[in-house]
Amino acid sequence: PLYHHLAAPPSRMNNAVDNRNNKCSYPGCKCLKFNFHVQFGKLQTRCACKHKHTDHSHSPPHRCNRPFCNCKAYSCLWTCPCGHSWKSHSTQFTPKQFRC
Repeated sequence: PLYHHLAAPPSRMNNAVDNRNNKCSYPGCKCLKFNFHVQFGKLQTRCACKHKHTDHSHSPPHRCNRPFCNCKAYSCLWTCPCGHSWKSHSTQFTPKQFRC
């Protein structure tokens, strides 16, 4: 799978984006839409199957692509500092003129 940062060209952070259809515009990407994934430096969150998020498919339910893994969907026990799981969040885009 191809994983990339949002800053990778062509970035749309400064343009108005419909949050219901924030399809990834990175060349060759198969994402249905851009999703933010938390990473703490070199430490990456892992699925309950012990594989990294990069070992899972782009589209929901994000099945594991590793051979002989029976994981049906990416499931991470990581909890956001707000107290909710990663699944409780969504990526929202805001045009530059509306940011503080």
